[in-house]
Amino acid sequence: MNVEDNEFLERQTRFLLKKVNKAIRDYQLIDAGDRIAVAVSGGKDSLVLLHLLLAYRVTQRQPIDMTVVHVVVEGLPESRDLACSLQAHCRDLDVEFVTRPLALNADESWPLSCQRCTWNRRKTLFMAADELGCNKVAMGHHADDVAQTVLLNLIYQARIQGIAPKRTFFAGRIAIIRPLVLVPEKRIALFARRLGYPLGQAVCAGAQDSERAYVAELLRQIERKAPRVKANLRRAAEAIGSASAD
Repeated sequence: MNVEDNEFLERQTRFLLKKVNKAIRDYQLIDAGDRIAVAVSGGKDSLVLLHLLLAYRVTQRQPIDMTVVHVVVEGLPESRDLACSLQAHCRDLDVEFVTRPLALNADESWPLSCQRCTWNRRKTLFMAADELGCNKVAMGHHADDVAQTVLLNLIYQARIQGIAPKRTFFAGRIAIIRPLVLVPEKRIALFARRLGYPLGQAVCAGAQDSERAYVAELLRQIERKAPRVKANLRRAAEAIGSASAD
């Protein structure tokens, strides 16, 4: 990597860390002494999340432990190959790496619907976090994911609800945190390209044909006329959530 690339990556790391730091402060995502399971699928978002959390730990001098958890689909060669690439990457970063097979019910087989895949992956992550003694699971959802979810719920469910930056489960024993919720996808994509990410593609049976892909394109069209639409959708969902909690 040349000097120009190094300077770019340092600048971008500082810029993105400002967004991450703000999310961590505003939503109280990370505390000293946390043990965090970082969910890394192999796509650009989760890899950038890992990079920024490691940078956060250094710059903030936070005594937190991190373990990368990667969910594999047993029997798929591409899933096995991706896991091997991620293991080598984490070895270079000197961060612990573990894999866990995707939890499936007795009557289920791959491929799954988007809803069942999401549910089963989350179940797998919870089980791994509990086994590893982690109190938090960090996921790579970004600002675009939040806006897309709000619009998806509005269009298909007639409700305004986004992705919570932090949500606790099992009487507070484990929390999901999303440190990238204020970071636009385009900044993540630019950063990932310069870092040489992704190392592979997350295994997904229906990424291109999903309702989310349709809503993502719809938001891109709206954004041409209303540049703040994504931030406004997030704020609207947060306002509704705050009002409901009162």
